[in-house]
Amino acid sequence: MKTLLNLIALVGAMTSLRAPLVAQSAVIDLSFSTGTGFTSSNGDPDVRDVALAIDGGYYVVGKFNGYNGTTAGNIIKLFSDGSVDPYFAPISGANERITCVTVLDDGTLMIGGKFSQYDGVQRNGIARILPTGLLDISFNPGLGALPLTIDNPVLGIEPYPGTNKLIVFGEFHSYNTEPGGKIVRINADGSQDFTFDTPTFYQGTVVALDVQPDGKVVFGAENLWLTPFGGSVEFARLLADGSWDMGFEQISYGVTPVSEWRQVRHVEVLPSGKVVALTSRNLNGEVVRFNSDGTRDPSFYSLSGALDAVGFHWWTDLEVLADGRILVLGEFTNFNGAARNRIVRLTADGFIDPSFDPGSGFNSMNYWYGSILVQPDGKVVCGGEFDTYQGYARHNLVRIGTGLAVRLFTDVFLAGAFQPNFPGLMRSDLYPAGMMPLQEPYSGLGFQQMGSGGESISLNTFPPQPNYPPVDWVFLELRYSQNPTQLIATRSALLLNNGQVVDTDGISSVVFHDVPFGVYHVAVKHRNHLGAMTADPVLLYIAGSFVDFTSPNTPLHGQSAMLEIGGRRMLWSGDVNHDGELKYTGQNNDRDPILFSIGGSVPTNTTAGYKVEDINMDGLVKYTGPDNDRDPILSNIGGSVPTNTRQGQLP
Repeated sequence: MKTLLNLIALVGAMTSLRAPLVAQSAVIDLSFSTGTGFTSSNGDPDVRDVALAIDGGYYVVGKFNGYNGTTAGNIIKLFSDGSVDPYFAPISGANERITCVTVLDDGTLMIGGKFSQYDGVQRNGIARILPTGLLDISFNPGLGALPLTIDNPVLGIEPYPGTNKLIVFGEFHSYNTEPGGKIVRINADGSQDFTFDTPTFYQGTVVALDVQPDGKVVFGAENLWLTPFGGSVEFARLLADGSWDMGFEQISYGVTPVSEWRQVRHVEVLPSGKVVALTSRNLNGEVVRFNSDGTRDPSFYSLSGALDAVGFHWWTDLEVLADGRILVLGEFTNFNGAARNRIVRLTADGFIDPSFDPGSGFNSMNYWYGSILVQPDGKVVCGGEFDTYQGYARHNLVRIGTGLAVRLFTDVFLAGAFQPNFPGLMRSDLYPAGMMPLQEPYSGLGFQQMGSGGESISLNTFPPQPNYPPVDWVFLELRYSQNPTQLIATRSALLLNNGQVVDTDGISSVVFHDVPFGVYHVAVKHRNHLGAMTADPVLLYIAGSFVDFTSPNTPLHGQSAMLEIGGRRMLWSGDVNHDGELKYTGQNNDRDPILFSIGGSVPTNTTAGYKVEDINMDGLVKYTGPDNDRDPILSNIGGSVPTNTRQGQLP
């Protein structure tokens, strides 16, 4: 026990040092430094792609001939702190820029680009590299991807699922003398797989591609001409044999009603089968989600998208995070009316995630290329053509985020939704009736956010009739162990009708990002209930800790912080004006807003909807009669003296 107490005291001290410096995940990671950075003898250096090595380091490719005084042929391996890994030692590397790098399961690297040689050996646009940095001569693409006189011979190389084959795409006109190009499938030895027979594309570039688990290939293109269509193909899908998927609604510039979409710069297939894409339309860049049949998904929010200072759209990269949020990188300074300097994070449904604010962000970003790498720990590595991030010198490469997180399992009951006839469940009328908002309500109600805000659910990923449907959104807080008035982190989450609080996927426990392992007070709030908080700090860590607010055995801060019925605790209902006090009469009481909500003069009126005045959570505001929303307030302040009040116990 003494060891545990010492550990808790130590963690408390660590939290004490950190508390005033709570960082959002957009903050620069100062433990990664590029020093003097990259150099080039042919114009400005840049980073085109970054891949994570198995040892936690990074393979970096682009246009550069040196890094921090070390000679490099457009490829280098760095340790996780940004220093050069000397054990990755090409003879001379690539003689021209490398645009993409992919780490294969056996540890070898596939690279593509504009180069004609690697380590002095002919390799036109594509090569395989050993983990030592030397050329893998067992991979022989013959004449490779040609011609090299165009800007982007090879733009990407993707593993083909269930095989050791690869999909290669770009602007190339032929692969090892075979005409056509743009998209080919190759074997492990570098030869072309002719069982994958694509249409003949006469000009243009395939700029983005992703392979579905079933082998179908979704791609985005620019000015890609195909004879059957009267315009250029911008977005389409191929079947597993390379033939055209006529069941997928492709976008063809000059033909389709949505023909203003052009330059589909990035595509990523989601587990649901939907596709998130970076597109441009007229002068605006947009992040768009498409259904699995290629039609646009109207449930994904996309307005003006990204604009740079002169009003044009410029994208470079996009990555979908494990929790569905979306990172976008590009030469823009504004996204949907909000200042976002060249990087933005969106919620899973396309809204700006306010918890990720880069501030001054990047000082620049090339219009056409850049790279986002999301690590398993949540940190993000960005490459491109820039010199600073948040005012710190970081030449062409930066790492952002803390990579820290804690996980919380918690159970909560709301007295307003409690069903005496079904004591193990709460009322869940709002979600099935379509009244519960898809985006959290607490930002709009003025709840103080700390690293949160904008959490949302999607009807496409959240089951319409789950076994335990949501009752409502709740608001979780982590507070400083030595001063529980100070917020460390907040998160909006879903309360299921069995009392379980889950993340926005309806299944997972709640994760607080950018919060280190440590001890914290845990508090829970609701939009029309009094909140409650643990009396003692709770030890939280990434594996998860459990706080049961429904149990009478959980010590709570204050006196009578929660209502107890039948051995189950629940939050007191009736705080309509969420001022931390239940009040039935007098100034700023919680009863009058109920009358005002139904019209203000006829007490028998009712009004339906997602209303803060709906104390019993049945989707209907009632002032009088059975199941009205007025009586619970009187009951919760004592039931007989209307001038009584009940004070919330949150500090």
